Amino acid sequence: DFLVDDGLDFLNDLVDDGLVNDGGIFNNLRSSGSDLSGRELSGNRSSSEEGRVVFNDGSWSLCVKDHSSSNRRCPISIQRTEEMGEKTMNGRVLRSCESDGTEGEDISMLSYNILCQEYVSPHTYFYCPKSYLAWEHRFPSIVAEIKEYNADIVCLQEVDNWPSYLNAFAQLGYKSLYCRRTGLKSDACVILYKSDKFTLIKEEKIHFNKARIPREHMPWRYMYQTDNVAVMGVLRTTTKDPKDLLVVSSHLYFNLHNPLREAIQTAQANHLIQSIAQFNRFRQYPVLLGGDFNSLPGTLVWRLITSFFGSAYTGHSKDNCGEPAFTNFTGYFKGCLDYIFHSKSLRVKNFLEMPKEEDLQKEHALPNKDHSSDHLALYTTLVLPSKPNGEKQHQTWDPWEGARMQPFRTF
Repeated sequence: DFLVDDGLDFLNDLVDDGLVNDGGIFNNLRSSGSDLSGRELSGNRSSSEEGRVVFNDGSWSLCVKDHSSSNRRCPISIQRTEEMGEKTMNGRVLRSCESDGTEGEDISMLSYNILCQEYVSPHTYFYCPKSYLAWEHRFPSIVAEIKEYNADIVCLQEVDNWPSYLNAFAQLGYKSLYCRRTGLKSDACVILYKSDKFTLIKEEKIHFNKARIPREHMPWRYMYQTDNVAVMGVLRTTTKDPKDLLVVSSHLYFNLHNPLREAIQTAQANHLIQSIAQFNRFRQYPVLLGGDFNSLPGTLVWRLITSFFGSAYTGHSKDNCGEPAFTNFTGYFKGCLDYIFHSKSLRVKNFLEMPKEEDLQKEHALPNKDHSSDHLALYTTLVLPSKPNGEKQHQTWDPWEGARMQPFRTF
């Protein structure tokens, strides 16, 4: 046995690592045969046992006072999250993916619908205290969360009050691409990129009001004018061997009461794919596509996009097409609507798992004190190959008539 005399110093290390909070409550710790969630620790330097750490058979044991019974030694086996091949960000586990041997540059990406303040209503989010819905609370909370992730590239949706965000993001070292919705809506799609890691080569805005309308829906063509948008840009790394990357932030239409909702979404997704293909027709840049697609896994929109792209979260679960059970979690809806899609030549190195449902239910739903949006952020690290892989020819397809377009490369 190896005895650490001052277990309180070890406990302080756990606090610094985010495994235990300052109040002495276990956080993200695992043990054999017991649930440590919410258990309190006590220890002091004068006790012969309390506060000591024992290393035995490859595991740590912390001698603490068990509050369920008085004055008895309670050794608890502790295994650091990092030792299990996992790290945490903002209280969520960053799950590593199996390597396929691909070598290249790591690119971290965040996609997040931050919830437009214009859409924040005490009636809609009746379960959330009004003080947590106020802009004065939400704005610094969202900026702090994005700062915590510190991603190289950030795709945001439902961004309003842009001057405030623009200034805050600039202080975090980001430059930006911005595309506001047309019509009377005030929110926008945004791409942020670290100015010390990328330079902007070119950009383009996508307006989904231009999406092709199926012939049988022409009498209702006004319903396709939803003012949704996307923004895309080519970023070049500032490394000695610079590489180009096409990044897209998109937000598709949603209206639960519109019987043409799925048809409109599919038309927009098809327009998005065609716009990327047209923009990408000469150089064949690898693509990162993040956004709120307002479509569940397995729907026509999801199947259309995944016929060209991989999904960073495909390995998240054994069901739901491999996607998370939810990325949107409110008092009236729970489901996966947000995705990070990528060229199949890129390898997913890790992705940030969703919180447990029971943890979110402690505050009823989103938004709440700790989460200022009704959506959850998606985060992944991808490997941009040193040498581009050969990619097969694919054809686009028309979801309305099955008409074939001219062949172009997969992204």
